Amino acid sequence: MLTGMSQVELAKKVGISRSVLNEVEAGYRNKILRPTLLKLLTVLDKDILCDDYYCFVLEQEQKLKPLVEKYGLRNLARMIGVDVSSLEHWKRGDYQISRRYYDKIVELKLL
Repeated sequence: MLTGMSQVELAKKVGISRSVLNEVEAGYRNKILRPTLLKLLTVLDKDILCDDYYCFVLEQEQKLKPLVEKYGLRNLARMIGVDVSSLEHWKRGDYQISRRYYDKIVELKLL
C-alpha cells in the first residue's frame, strides 16, 4: 500500500516472488535474507522496512569489525555463544547473523 503498487507489481519490480513479499508483509517470515532486503530497499524506505536487527544486517561487517578488534575473535565468539568459524563468516559477510545472536550482542551491550 505504501508504494501504491500491488504485491505482484512490487514483487516483479524488485525481483522476488509474490509469495515471499506476501510473507514479509504479513509478518510470517521471521527472517529476511540480506539479498532480499537489499532488493526491497530499492523501492521501500529503510525506516519502514528495517528494525534495529535489519539495520545491523545491512552493515554487519562494519559493525562486527570493531567488536572483534576490541574483544578478539575467540573471546567475542565465546561471549555470544557461537563458534569462531561462524563469527568469521559473519564478519566477512558470507552469512547473515541470526536475530538470536544479534539479540545476544545487544543484551551484552556490546554495540
